[in-house]
Amino acid sequence: MPDKTNIPVIFLAIADGQRDLRYLPKELKALKRILEKAEEHRHCEVVPCTNANLTDIFDIFEKQKYRNRIAIFHFAGHANGFELLLEDRNGKTKAAHSAGLIPFLASQHGLKLVFLNGCATEQQARNLSNAGVPAVIGTSQNIQDDLAYDLARRFYSGLAEGHPLEECWKAAEKEVITKVGVGNFRDMYRQKNTGQDRFPWHLIPCPGAESVLKWNLPAAVDDPLFGLPEIPRTHNLPVAPFRFLTRYQRKDAEIFFGRGADIRELYQMVSEPHGEPLILFHGQSGVGKSSLLEAGLLPRLENSHQVHYLRRDPQKGLLETLLGVFPQGKASKGDLAIHWRAFEAENDQPLLIILDQVEEAITRHLHKLPSELDDFFAALAPLFHSPQSYPRGKLILGYRKEYHPDIQKYCAEYNLPCNDLFLAHLDRRAVMEVVTGLNSHPALSKKYKLDVEEPLPAMIADDLLADPHSPVAPVLQILLAKLWEQVKGNHSRQKSFTVAQYQALRREGLAMETFFQEQMAALEKEDPDRVRSGLALDVLKFHTTPLGTAASRSVAEVKKRYAHLPDIETLLSRLKKIYLLSEGRESNAENSLAHDTLAPIVINEYTDSDWPGQRISRIFDLKLREVGFRLSEDSPAQLKPLLAADTWQRLKDLKVLTFRGKRRLSLALQEIVGEQPRLLNLLLSEVKRDFGEDENAIYLTLEDLKLAEKIGEQGMRAWNADEKALVNHSWQKLRNSDEWMTRMIQDKGYYDQYRNPDGKGIVHQYELQAKGQVVFDAASGLVWQQFGSDQTLSYDLAKTYIAQLNKDKYANYNDWRLPTLQEAMSLMEAEKMGNNLYINPVFDAKQFWIWTSDQPGAHLVWDVDFSFGGCDFSSIRGNWYVRAVRFGQSSP
Repeated sequence: MPDKTNIPVIFLAIADGQRDLRYLPKELKALKRILEKAEEHRHCEVVPCTNANLTDIFDIFEKQKYRNRIAIFHFAGHANGFELLLEDRNGKTKAAHSAGLIPFLASQHGLKLVFLNGCATEQQARNLSNAGVPAVIGTSQNIQDDLAYDLARRFYSGLAEGHPLEECWKAAEKEVITKVGVGNFRDMYRQKNTGQDRFPWHLIPCPGAESVLKWNLPAAVDDPLFGLPEIPRTHNLPVAPFRFLTRYQRKDAEIFFGRGADIRELYQMVSEPHGEPLILFHGQSGVGKSSLLEAGLLPRLENSHQVHYLRRDPQKGLLETLLGVFPQGKASKGDLAIHWRAFEAENDQPLLIILDQVEEAITRHLHKLPSELDDFFAALAPLFHSPQSYPRGKLILGYRKEYHPDIQKYCAEYNLPCNDLFLAHLDRRAVMEVVTGLNSHPALSKKYKLDVEEPLPAMIADDLLADPHSPVAPVLQILLAKLWEQVKGNHSRQKSFTVAQYQALRREGLAMETFFQEQMAALEKEDPDRVRSGLALDVLKFHTTPLGTAASRSVAEVKKRYAHLPDIETLLSRLKKIYLLSEGRESNAENSLAHDTLAPIVINEYTDSDWPGQRISRIFDLKLREVGFRLSEDSPAQLKPLLAADTWQRLKDLKVLTFRGKRRLSLALQEIVGEQPRLLNLLLSEVKRDFGEDENAIYLTLEDLKLAEKIGEQGMRAWNADEKALVNHSWQKLRNSDEWMTRMIQDKGYYDQYRNPDGKGIVHQYELQAKGQVVFDAASGLVWQQFGSDQTLSYDLAKTYIAQLNKDKYANYNDWRLPTLQEAMSLMEAEKMGNNLYINPVFDAKQFWIWTSDQPGAHLVWDVDFSFGGCDFSSIRGNWYVRAVRFGQSSP
């Protein structure tokens, strides 16, 4: 209940010393009766003053109980440009000169409006406005008594219903004009042949104080939802009253607090029959636009409007999304106006369409719709062409504040009439209302049984508002949800939010970054592999845009991107469970970040992450910028008939050029063929990659390759064709290199006198088979020749020797081969054996230096020396022994 000392006062003063204004007593009586409803709700206090004299007026303004509470001073009676004709103590006319009255009224701090409903008061009204009175109503002519009565009655009727000043004035103005007629303004004058033929009353706002036009009685006493329809009870109250980062939806309408004034203003814009048909609703990321629409506005319109809440479909664009409201196949951009009005007539209700995330036409531009915004606003132009043909309903466009100038530009270009509502951050009063909201209604108090310690609401508000850049709404919800988690177990008795609990949470940190880190840590405990690989962060990053905003992604999109991970939906569920992702409005077939303000946090975390998935992603990105890309010489010839001759020639000329990075080639192709995604993708699928040579060679290092091999695609989305090509090329470049072999020996723990002197080798399980011709090693699964070649051979002759073994089916096998370096090094013992070699004596000692099949270069081959205890590479013209190997199993 509003404090009586803060209730605005409406001061009604009438004076008729000449006793010729027969409607004047009726005006006072009517206004008192009209304002009774507002008084009953304690939205205002009416102070009437009949036969007003100057002393009465000054006394009432100066009276302590009214001091700085008088919001409206209404005068009705005779007047002119410089005087109000009041009465003296004998009831005779007594002039009050504006020279003294104007500065006196301008000094009244609570005054919002001076309504001079007398003859020819326009000059006084302008002087009052110039003196700083926020809003003044005056007249340019001597006006008809009955019309002055009608105007005042309609104006205060709207005010009593809670409408803002400007809306009340427009309604009053239209009623009088309707009664007299647009072409008969002089009929409003007492002397019809004087003055200009125009509407005689004027509402004059003080320059710089135009916001007063939105002032209304309910908001003035913190009762902004007064007069708005009740929320239909269609859902049970939710179990948890605070949402973490999940937006408030229709089912949460009864526990949505803090936005009453904004709900009221938006509701009035929608319901005002003569208001502009297009509403531009914008605000900073994370301020709560979607929650206000879904939980605040829409439930109050369910019984009066056909309401459709849409978000831009990223595959269709704005116009196709909008047209989807109408029966399939019936609506097109050319006849949008026809189908809108037909839809309203069929349903006998105004149609309200809310199209949210309009900025994605810029942040997530569709190549197939190069003029998406132009097409959209051009389609709206016929619908909103003329006030006489406006639809009954409205269109609300929702978007982030950064893009407001762009949207305004299109509205101006297509001459679209619009209202503008900017949603600011929660202020101090609103934050306190959110904290205490569960005690605002008996049903809520009974359901949630929550007490809030007296100093806590103000303390929370002051802390959150201390940082002007803080995302107040989401941080507040995180805080309250955490407090609720601490007390929710008290089912049968009162729960309490205390200052001590809050201060403990505050020490832990209230920032969004802290919340993100906490939730990721919780996920790591439940699913460590998906977090430590970088996959969870990769999935979150996929739900952002290149411009640093949040993006919605369908489950189908996610499953396609992570097709190598069949249980990716499990991770999506876990991210939703910890309030980092949330489901779409229509179904769970779409997800988005739980809150817009998470987008920059996710992007920063992704950029700084040291998880393998992010590391290899950054490496790919860096290397592929240096790779040369060019069109294939045999680019699809079937395209030639589809292209103009000059376009085809330019494509042919492009084939001789190499571009550093695929993006530059893509841009060059777009300049030639334009925005044709299918054609571009077809051309880019046939590109040739140039990885360079010698010192200009581009490849991943061994460390990079091992990281990629270790994580594979488990920590990120599936590799694209260019990334796979880079990995394959790098392995070909590095495999058999000294660096690679050294790392292999160290990783396997093999002994090498120089490369890994601490290596212990492996524990073999040797067995002689085939009458001693072969040695089977159960530890490695390899079958070796027991003795090998009788003499040293060149590399070419070594391969000839192997071919002959297979031809002769040595030891009854025909799949002998040269060992790889890894296989040959697996024979190395950590110390010399009885044969004075670093190889088990089960083998013939003659073959102390053998060839392998691995080549670090075109004319070099790796060899293994059991007398020295290591490996090296030498020329193919060298001469070493052969010990053949095959992969096999023990003999039966």
